[in-house]
Amino acid sequence: MGVINTLRNRMGKVVVGLIGFAIISFVLADVLGPDSFIFGGGRDNTVGVIRGEKISHDEYQLAIQERESNFILNFGRQPNEREKFSVRQMAWDQLLVKHGFEKEYEALGLKVTTEEMTDILMGKNMDPSVRQSFTNPNTGGFDRQQLLSFLANLEEQDPQMRARWDIFRNELLASRKRLKYDGLFTNTNYVTKAEARRVYQSQTSVAEVEYLFVPFYAVPDSAVTVTDDDLKKYLNDNKDQFRNEESRSMIYVSFSTLPTAQDSAVVRDEIEQLKTEFAAAPNDSTFAYLNSEGQRPYGVFVKNDLPAEIKDMELEAGTIYGPFVSINNYRIIKVSSINPEGKERLKARHILFGADKEDPVGRITAREEARGVLQDIKEGANFSIMASRYGSDGTSSRGGDLGYFGRGDMVTEFEEAAFNHGGTGLLDDVVETDFGYHIIEVTEPVDRLEYELALIDLEIIPSDATLNEALRNADLFQGSVSNEKTFRELAEKDQLPIYEAKNIKKNSRTVEGLGEAREVVRWLYRDGSIGSVSEVFILDEEYVVGLMTGRVDEGHSSLDDVRAAVRKKVLDQKKGEKIVGQLGNSETSLEDLSALYPGIAEVFSSNDLTLYSNSIPGADEDPVAIGKAFSLEQGERTQPFVGSEGVLIIELSQFTEAPEIADYTPYKQQILQVRRNAVSQAVEEAIRKAADIKDERYKFY
Repeated sequence: MGVINTLRNRMGKVVVGLIGFAIISFVLADVLGPDSFIFGGGRDNTVGVIRGEKISHDEYQLAIQERESNFILNFGRQPNEREKFSVRQMAWDQLLVKHGFEKEYEALGLKVTTEEMTDILMGKNMDPSVRQSFTNPNTGGFDRQQLLSFLANLEEQDPQMRARWDIFRNELLASRKRLKYDGLFTNTNYVTKAEARRVYQSQTSVAEVEYLFVPFYAVPDSAVTVTDDDLKKYLNDNKDQFRNEESRSMIYVSFSTLPTAQDSAVVRDEIEQLKTEFAAAPNDSTFAYLNSEGQRPYGVFVKNDLPAEIKDMELEAGTIYGPFVSINNYRIIKVSSINPEGKERLKARHILFGADKEDPVGRITAREEARGVLQDIKEGANFSIMASRYGSDGTSSRGGDLGYFGRGDMVTEFEEAAFNHGGTGLLDDVVETDFGYHIIEVTEPVDRLEYELALIDLEIIPSDATLNEALRNADLFQGSVSNEKTFRELAEKDQLPIYEAKNIKKNSRTVEGLGEAREVVRWLYRDGSIGSVSEVFILDEEYVVGLMTGRVDEGHSSLDDVRAAVRKKVLDQKKGEKIVGQLGNSETSLEDLSALYPGIAEVFSSNDLTLYSNSIPGADEDPVAIGKAFSLEQGERTQPFVGSEGVLIIELSQFTEAPEIADYTPYKQQILQVRRNAVSQAVEEAIRKAADIKDERYKFY
């Protein structure tokens, strides 16, 4: 039974036959099809164009293989489908660097010297990614000795490790080139005193205003008339507000391949049989490894780390618990042994303030910073937030959590402080190690109780009968429809819900309602046309048949594409004009004018309005209104005007101009920082625009 369960194959002969037929058909189509190298002369092998240069499928595939190799070296496994999408995108970005940025570097003679690379890898200006790559597994802190040892013995490393290092080094080289290139632009930024003074004035000068706000909905839609000519004129005057990104739309029906109750019952019978055999098995771990489909068939657990199914039970050695059922699987758990005198363990979290042990000034700074944060935590600051803000190791992203660890798992100073603390809670002072200074909180006390558990998980998956029935129904539906009319009629007859997915981009990997569905997107862009019916797509939990209903090309939108949005804009415009006409230019008080729209119009006041604001309280974001307010003289008011969300009249009660100051340096630095932060993105956008990228990867992936 054990071997049978280990090798159990849920796909029957029918499905295997279909797969075999599909493979043969695919090969023959590639060799003999109209686009084959025999009859068609081969398909266009171009996946895109960057800066006028065609990117061949072979060049792109080579870049993908390099990224995949790097992934495998880093994670020890092949990337899954979701990760493959990211790998392909990184490969495409790599080609953009090669054909876009590298040409800019060459034109400028920009290089990274050997001395610079040495500094990046092991010097005072070491790249953060080097620190992250050479960390102590016990503390997560940078280990300089580990780095030096690795570099000293690089030639003796296995070929995979040397290849991984070459890729890593090349990426650092590319990163440093980009940093230097961006720096050429960053360091040319300059802020004048006049600019700094203007920002100071706009942030500090204050207007006290009173204003009437009448929202557009004060006028019903029926009170204004909108014609097609109005819509066309607005769209023509505002073309750039309505640009299209290329997209597709479709409708589809789905045939579920989720396990049925009968499928679940079959797996239940299997695990009940295994439970009987498990009780008599001579070796719990071997039996679990042979029969379980779970990721952790056997292990040592502490009380607070027990599986949820048995966490609150009084456990006995030798007893099998379950079966337990979840959405995806059945599980049985055997308590192989209980050891009350196991290895001492505790659970803790920490915040590491990293400091090189050879940098005494840096260590003093780190210690004082750590003690300051420790005091903040003692006074009520959230530990997890402080860890994410100040932590310098990999645990910062999870609030400093180290999980359970035992004696010998951490460096001596850290271990002694944690285990000698007694009970739980925050340690009174920071703890010094070679990696820097740690704030430590013990979250679970020392515990020696250990449970050896064997866990057998069987996945509840659809049977051959379930899969074949769904596939037959999908094939029958697909073969019976030829256009949208028959698609909808047959779906209604078979009581199949019709789902709609809009605005599908050519590089999307997901489709609304379907999740991961790259093959569907490829069909829409490569083979689909409006009204065409797709093949049967085999997705994770369903078979899908689609029909393409719409296509939007890149460029300015047609009125039909954006009619609803344009109509809303024109309606608001006409309502605003109507409200302006009703309010008139009289000197009537704002309160009296608001009575024209009882329960809708409101009079607001603000005593801290600044020119730096983008919004006006009660009227949402409206920079035009802000500008008009600051154009007034004291005691003056505007005529009624159309704002972003309605009509306003603004009165200026008081204006307090910011006094002159002797030093505008803080405002200069503020402007300079904003400009510097925008450089990298602006450079990339400029390079991409100049590269005139044409992305046709959807034909292949």
